Amino acid sequence: MQKVKFGRTNIEVPRLCIGMGSYGAKGISSQAEVSPDYYAIILQKAFERGINFWDTSDDYGTYVHVAQALKSVKREKVIIATKTHAATEEEMQATVENTLKELNTDYIDIFLMHEVDSLHEYHRRFLALNRMHKLKEKGIIKAVGASTHSINSLEFLVNLSELDVILTNFNMDEIHMDACIKHYSKALEIAHGNGKGVYVMKVLGEGKIAHKFDEAVKFALSQPFIHSACVGINNMDEVDDLIKVGNGG
Repeated sequence: MQKVKFGRTNIEVPRLCIGMGSYGAKGISSQAEVSPDYYAIILQKAFERGINFWDTSDDYGTYVHVAQALKSVKREKVIIATKTHAATEEEMQATVENTLKELNTDYIDIFLMHEVDSLHEYHRRFLALNRMHKLKEKGIIKAVGASTHSINSLEFLVNLSELDVILTNFNMDEIHMDACIKHYSKALEIAHGNGKGVYVMKVLGEGKIAHKFDEAVKFALSQPFIHSACVGINNMDEVDDLIKVGNGG
């Protein structure tokens, strides 16, 4: 699968990312409800087919899946993105230490402030962001970013030099988006132009447009300002479908 440079980070990502906090293509269950052994096999299969970018969070309940999968693949070959609602330096430090322990790794590729859906939320968690940068200086975190579901927050975040990566909701039918695609696209173009790694979630609208799977994924990948599209996967068939679309099938 095609890999691209993730903005000005030193990370290279595939055009597709496996998401572990939403719903699979059929919208039937969350990954936290799938057995760790089974989902680890899904991640391993995705890895073998070129999708080595995995997105999780400290509140998804899926670290056990990632840890299991990492037993069978080389850690340095996987890009792990995770998120946290930590608001203070102490909370952030504890979150990172717990993440490293649960994933059995000594670094995290991408750590995001989770659901920064208002300017108040950003300022409330600024101390946690400060700790993230200290950990980045030590090499424990490779890139720092934020996720948001709000266009107002997105338009603010894309111009912050403190952030290396942006994750936001984006899909062809504007599901779970609080503004039209035109506004989201403009903001993400700015993020891309500012050298940020840009990836998007809810590409299938949490399963609501799964019947347009190919079209929806291709739409996200066709945007020049998007480096990677994050899609929830629950079974082997969905991995095959995703790989096919990602490779232009």
